[in-house]
Amino acid sequence: MMRKNVRWYVWKEHLFSISGTPDYAVRILGKTLAEHNTDKFGAVVSEGFPEPPDGEEIVVVLRSSYTCLPKAGVEALVSRAERTGKNLFFGAGWILAEDSAIEEAEYCPLKAGAAFLSAADYPFVAECLRREILRRLIRHGVIVENTSGVYVDATSFVESGAVLSHDVTVSGKSLVKSGARIYPYTVVEDSTVTPFAEVGPFAHLCKQIR
Repeated sequence: MMRKNVRWYVWKEHLFSISGTPDYAVRILGKTLAEHNTDKFGAVVSEGFPEPPDGEEIVVVLRSSYTCLPKAGVEALVSRAERTGKNLFFGAGWILAEDSAIEEAEYCPLKAGAAFLSAADYPFVAECLRREILRRLIRHGVIVENTSGVYVDATSFVESGAVLSHDVTVSGKSLVKSGARIYPYTVVEDSTVTPFAEVGPFAHLCKQIR
């Protein structure tokens, strides 16, 4: 059977506001939850609920209030929907294989990810994103000596071979080059750290080039 085309969307869902800012516009570690998901799944942000599929495609709709979803788990549900031709709802979104009411979608729970359903969820969601970013960096060859207190924004880039000690923050559009070492209690903010440079401990780089 020929594989159907899959369209990926992140639906900008509005559940609550924090100090006047809609939940979908709150930035956590440099990006909104919708942006974290578009990066991970190659999705497009949709202001409204996307159009249903035609007969030759699958439409995946991820809710902007959920993040840190396992890509393999969601893709497995896509394969199931394609095989059965039925719409699926997994809590964090829908997989639409037919043009029918989404309320009738089969429920297939995906017990993973983090839900930003109220302001009280912020610490948990931020921690889940922090760990996901660090796991990705480690897979790509960044040396994280101790993950305790290490925060790296999704807008920053740390090259393979760079070394991060504990209690390090890399924020904004920072770039840490390969071979650089960041010592404890150091903040790198919108700055570039050159190859094999050593920064810290107890340092704060801000919008400058070292």
